[in-house]
Amino acid sequence: MWNVLLVEDELLARSGMKAIVDWEGNGFHLVADVSHGQEALEIFRRHRVDIVLTDIRMPVMDGLALVQTIRKQELPCEVIVLSSYDDFQYVRQAMQLGVRDYIHKPTMTPAELVNTLKKVAEELDKKRSIEKYQQLITDVAGASREALLNKALKHIVTNGSAVLEPHITRMLHNAGIMDEALYLCVFRILSHRGSGSEYTPFLSEEETVHSFMRKHMEETDRSPVFLKEKNEWLLLSPACPAKTFHRFAQYADRFGWQLLWEVADQPGDVLQMHSVYERLSRELHERWEAAQRNMRCHPLILKALSYMHEHYMAPLTLEKVSRYIHVNPSYFSRLFYKETGKLFTDYLTSYRLERAQQLLLRTDLPVYEIAGRVGYSNSKYFLKVFKKQFSMTPGEFRRNSAEAEVNNVHLCPQKKKPSE
Repeated sequence: MWNVLLVEDELLARSGMKAIVDWEGNGFHLVADVSHGQEALEIFRRHRVDIVLTDIRMPVMDGLALVQTIRKQELPCEVIVLSSYDDFQYVRQAMQLGVRDYIHKPTMTPAELVNTLKKVAEELDKKRSIEKYQQLITDVAGASREALLNKALKHIVTNGSAVLEPHITRMLHNAGIMDEALYLCVFRILSHRGSGSEYTPFLSEEETVHSFMRKHMEETDRSPVFLKEKNEWLLLSPACPAKTFHRFAQYADRFGWQLLWEVADQPGDVLQMHSVYERLSRELHERWEAAQRNMRCHPLILKALSYMHEHYMAPLTLEKVSRYIHVNPSYFSRLFYKETGKLFTDYLTSYRLERAQQLLLRTDLPVYEIAGRVGYSNSKYFLKVFKKQFSMTPGEFRRNSAEAEVNNVHLCPQKKKPSE
């Protein structure tokens, strides 16, 4: 059904055209009839108009001014003008403005009016079909370009940056990928209940990620790039994604998923990111295996461990974590020891020191800054705890590790058993 707007200042002529045509029977809906162009523009604000049937000479705003305004505002409709014997000069101007057809009012018959409307409707249908096809081609091309770009990015990160095709390099430059340092984050998602459970999360893993992506894109000017590589997800972001992932972890938890992630300590060139990816993927795989082993743990302890792993760099206490999982601190302490075999403070200390080791091995950060990054505001206390745990200072650990790497020796310092 095509919507028609009739614009005619002569009341008798307007009433006659409304009466002599079976609008609905011929596939048209007369959305309104008005007396001049200004009223017609008001109708456009409230209704979709496909065809305008307008007189040329009218008060307030004539037909030519109406057509000029329609074209200037790029309103999606076609125009048919109604002319009298002495309107030839006006009709020529109207045709130059792109009106689709004209009808001579003094000799107009119902059949001529209907045929003209149908001819314009057919042309309008063809035009809109072409526009839809062109938009479809544009959308497909855009989606193909995005898919190709994502495929290239994934290959560079996961396999190394071999010689790139020129058009791929141009795409990366045009997307801004080559012009800025990016953070890399590798993450996995697993069910809180374990893979062998009959429990099915409300959203699938992919749906959870894409749902969060849409939510994140609505709230930020620059969205990160999410990629899928086998059983891992990759994220490339110009801003450090740590805060984003804390929110993501809370978001995933609502749908029955636990988020495990490793993020690069500093941004880098995407072409040089393969070694960073290998390290993050290896570390994440170790955490993944540990999480799979822990799936037999009580769900409350799994939730507590996930929270501790995400917030180990902040001040954490048994009371704070117990509040997070909504249980009594005494009960939580007993349950934690039963499920992990470690006291809460011993587990937290071990986890923080493992993260400190990683920073010592892969960064040049001073020891006091590493202490702060793993949750120790007092660097002297950090030195004391580290030496007690590994029988060497952080500086000694870093030097010994560097020497071992030079000599191609794998260093694995012997940990002391924490006091239970």
